[in-house]
Parts: sequence; C-alpha cells; structure tokens
Amino acid sequence: MLYFESVAAPNKLSEIAYAEEALADGSIHGKPFRGEWGNDYWVKWSAITEAFRRLDLRPGSSVLDVGCGSGWTTALLAEAGYRPTGIDIAPAMLEVGRQRAARWQIEVDFREADMDDFSLGRTFDGALVFDALHHSDHPERVVRNVAR
Repeated sequence: MLYFESVAAPNKLSEIAYAEEALADGSIHGKPFRGEWGNDYWVKWSAITEAFRRLDLRPGSSVLDVGCGSGWTTALLAEAGYRPTGIDIAPAMLEVGRQRAARWQIEVDFREADMDDFSLGRTFDGALVFDALHHSDHPERVVRNVAR
C-alpha cells in the first residue's frame, strides 16, 4: 500500500478496512449490479452520459474517475468509449476494478491515490466524481485537486 500522510484520518482508515472486508467476503462485487442496489444507479448513469454529451466530452476523451471504488463507473466509461483512469484510496477496491476490467476485456488505468491530495503528473479532458465526495472531510480540496 502506498503511504499517504493523510491516511491516518479515521474515516480513511475505515474506508480501507471496509474494502478489505468486502473483498474477503465477496460483497464488494455487487455494486450496482445486484438487486439490493436498486435501479437508481442506472438513472444516475444516464445523467452522467447526458452531462458528458452536453459538455461535448466525446468518446476517446481521457476521463479521471475520482473515488472510483470498485471501478464500475470506470468500467462503464471504458465501455462508452472513454479512456478512463480511476483513483481510489482503498487497494481492495482497485483490485476489484482490475478484476472487472480483465473480465470485461477493457483497458482501464487504476491508481491508488487519496482524492484529498493527489497528483498523477498529467491532465485529463474531463473528470467524474460520482458518489464519492461525501467520503472526504475536505471536499473543497478535492474539487481543487480535480480542477488542477
């Protein structure tokens, strides 16, 4: 695991521990594809694709998926023709994303990074922060990092 100075925050340690437990018991693989998640994730996905269309963010564009979790949004971005990079603080989440990408035979770049403080050494054509900002104690910092 990469070390981030800010990882010591209890909420971040909790996110990492939750992901490790969910990977161990298999529950990490369900979101949003199992029934308990309901249909609203698909409505949200259609809102994302409509927003990208209105922003003229076309397939082929590079997209940063911030707080990507298990990588389902990152995978759907790849399926929609984008070139996604997903970042998350929890290595277990990224492992599931990599497994999904291999299973779907798609190209996705997953990186371990803290959305509160990251630098990937490159820029992107667009960014997605879906169902993740509430995991940060410093959302304004996340927005600044994404804008950078």
